[in-house]
Amino acid sequence: MTLVYQRDSTAGARLHGLVIGCGRFPWLPADLDANRQACFDSGVEMVRFLARHADQFEPRLATIDCLLADPRVDPANAPDLLPADPGLPDLQAGPVDRPLAVNVRAAFNALLARCRPGDSIFFYSTSHGVAGRDEVGLLVLEDAGSDEGDKWAQLLDVKSVAQYLPARAKAGNVWIFMDACQEVLEELKDQAGGLNPLRPMTVSSTAMALYPVRSTALAAARYGTQTHAPRAGGVAYFTQALLDGLGQSCVEKRGGQWRVTAQQIVYGLERVARAAGVPPIETTPLLIDTRAGHLLTLANPSIPVHIVSRPTQLVGTASSAYLLGQDSTPQFAKQPNVDWRFRVPASPDAYQIHVDAVDGALTATLEIDPPAVEWELSR
Repeated sequence: MTLVYQRDSTAGARLHGLVIGCGRFPWLPADLDANRQACFDSGVEMVRFLARHADQFEPRLATIDCLLADPRVDPANAPDLLPADPGLPDLQAGPVDRPLAVNVRAAFNALLARCRPGDSIFFYSTSHGVAGRDEVGLLVLEDAGSDEGDKWAQLLDVKSVAQYLPARAKAGNVWIFMDACQEVLEELKDQAGGLNPLRPMTVSSTAMALYPVRSTALAAARYGTQTHAPRAGGVAYFTQALLDGLGQSCVEKRGGQWRVTAQQIVYGLERVARAAGVPPIETTPLLIDTRAGHLLTLANPSIPVHIVSRPTQLVGTASSAYLLGQDSTPQFAKQPNVDWRFRVPASPDAYQIHVDAVDGALTATLEIDPPAVEWELSR
């Protein structure tokens, strides 16, 4: 394991993070062109997000473990590195373990050893993903293809983690996010005896049935489909939307405070992506516990807004288009030849939309509804 963040937390419940960012696949055929810089970049960005928001998580963040595979690195000559971030001095930059099956199992064992009853867990993974005839949520690990007897033994069964981890760890809450495809491969569908992926923990059926906590687990792709990322590197599209949702937009007002909730993340993340201008994503819950508590408390959340019109020229050819707030000051003016997108505070305020179109002025009332607003103007 590679603990890159750790702080003393002797009293009360704690949150433990585990991040896998696997962008290198040396044992897969070269013609598959499987390496993905975005998987490494997304893993790094999620580690930084956890550290940056350590005190906003509930319970507070105590540890982060990560396994990373950077496709720019030849592991025979150099280790994979978590890059330094000057703004996060408590984050330990430097060598980290690789997401090989043996290391992933060890990381989960270490996670279980760190967890006290009532602690919460945040598990994020990004890589390629596959599905079999009956199996979903299978994450491709770095050493996939290395076992001559079973080329697909090095798959992590993320759904089994979602099913078994709460009872096994006696967790307060478990949050799981998988940024990977769920592409159905014929050779997996037809494998005699089914698949034998890595399931890093087991639990009795009785213990699982009796334990009251269930995971909130969300995958970036639906069964049989792919997910996408910038080809040259950068943060994958699902993860872009997830970071927006966790850090700004997927909120509800509870107890007088803005809380990031399972309900908003699971059912609102596609809206966030569309409104924020992230390329389309199609998510699917692996499991969801709508009774789950909140994950973060945010002081000043904001949500993305996208305004379009039918016909499109109402906004597209307008001489001016802007919003009026409660003080009647023009805000969020539309720039020429770009989509009309902006962010507003996640408050119950209403704005007046004002568009000076070629065939006369148009006004409407825009009501703010987290986690995102997609608004269509028409006459």
